[in-house]
Amino acid sequence: MSLYHFHVTQIGRSKGHSAVAAAAYRSGEKIYDDYYGETQDYTKKGGVVKTEILLPDYAPERFKDRSMLWNELESVEKHPKAQLAYSFDMALQNELTDEENIALGERFVREEMVARGMICDVAFYMPGKSDDDIKNFHMHVLSPIRPFLPEGRWGEKQHREYVLDENGERMRDEDGEYIFNSRPTTEWGSPELLDHWRERWAQMVNEEFEKRDIAERVDHRSYVDQGLDLIPQVHEGAAVRKMEARGIVTRKGDLNRFINSTNKLLRDTIRKLKDLAQWFKAIKPQLDRFNDPTLHNLIVEYFDYRNEVAETYTRGTHSAKNKNLKLMAKIIAYIEDRKLYTPQELERRIKDLQGRADFKSVTLSKLKRKVNKNSIIFHQPTTCRSFLDVSISALISSSDISETPFFSDASLISTIARYPRSALYGVFGSVILNGIPFSMIARFKNILTAVDV
Repeated sequence: MSLYHFHVTQIGRSKGHSAVAAAAYRSGEKIYDDYYGETQDYTKKGGVVKTEILLPDYAPERFKDRSMLWNELESVEKHPKAQLAYSFDMALQNELTDEENIALGERFVREEMVARGMICDVAFYMPGKSDDDIKNFHMHVLSPIRPFLPEGRWGEKQHREYVLDENGERMRDEDGEYIFNSRPTTEWGSPELLDHWRERWAQMVNEEFEKRDIAERVDHRSYVDQGLDLIPQVHEGAAVRKMEARGIVTRKGDLNRFINSTNKLLRDTIRKLKDLAQWFKAIKPQLDRFNDPTLHNLIVEYFDYRNEVAETYTRGTHSAKNKNLKLMAKIIAYIEDRKLYTPQELERRIKDLQGRADFKSVTLSKLKRKVNKNSIIFHQPTTCRSFLDVSISALISSSDISETPFFSDASLISTIARYPRSALYGVFGSVILNGIPFSMIARFKNILTAVDV
């Protein structure tokens, strides 16, 4: 499995560190530290397979000697809390061979660091050579913070940038000292360059994978920047890895196993949610169309109720049901022919008819008189008038349905005034006439204006 790790810290005397000791440890060598008067011996340290010091073209050959380089740097740094060196740790890839990893690491250091004037002490670690060992391929790069200049001398790490007043004169503090800001002389420690290095290292690793037809990829971004709700693992270190390899359970190992299982669950959940989102996106147009009850269902329900009313007749029940059946078939054929599936589409159809001369001459005055004649109660808490009923009546009046004899009776409106307020509010939006004066809807186009679908 591919692994991305790119980390940088500083070696400084303020933390009790020594640049000579750091170089000896990373290279697995024995070096005498002139500054502290101590011998730093790490020759028994295993896992180091190659070390080298990469220099800019103008750097002297004496810096190829590790002891000479770091002891000279220690002598140049006079401050007891001086910051001495940058220390980079980068994970190498199990999918690549030792030679490929070393070539990739050297190319990165030469192109991205040495090319910027950095002196780089590089050590490649390839521990875990036996089948039972945990593979932990990685590399260390140790680089002086103080630049070595083309003029052949050590340069300054920082320079002073004095604060000036409105006249361009240096400003002084309360003690009479000039006020200044310290600015680094190089970009090596800037967050922007570190971000660039992290991204470039990921690009170079992925290029090697692609060149060798390896499907694995690495990403330099954090889980947060990638938009992933995953938990980052804790760094175990060589000691913990060796203990885990010998079967010794450690707290860090247990924590990382828990994090791995949790992240697996999160990944599976996220993948399923993405699949569900894709499925919903594909069927959403169909769901949107049938979000409200279809006209077909409403019409069938409407004529079911008409048939229930016909059952109460003392005579003519059979004839009324036949008329209902013929009329329902005619209306369903009409809406299917014009591809009207929802109340919204029916409303748009009626609005399209408003431009017709025969439609403009139609008012609801006759309907109003029929309503008053049949004493329809609009102000009961549980009743309201159906948008569907008025819509069909308007279509008939507009001659959009050529044959309209079955719409002549006044029961066309009265039989629909049975739907509960709560049901129609969800179906027809704002077409709730409970408590609304009938004068507000004297004309059909005013009803359409009031409808919010």
